[in-house]
Amino acid sequence: MSEGIRIRFERLYRSVHGDKHDLRRTYLGYRDAIVDRAFFFWLEGRQGAAS
Repeated sequence: MSEGIRIRFERLYRSVHGDKHDLRRTYLGYRDAIVDRAFFFWLEGRQGAAS
């Protein structure tokens, strides 16, 4: 997973939700389960749009 992709997601997420959720990462994803699900949902849509 590229660092640039995560940074783009985090900027987008913060622009929509502000500091409402914890965006700290773990080795598997994000500490906050809501953010983790949103990331993979966003990533899936991004990959679907690229095909």
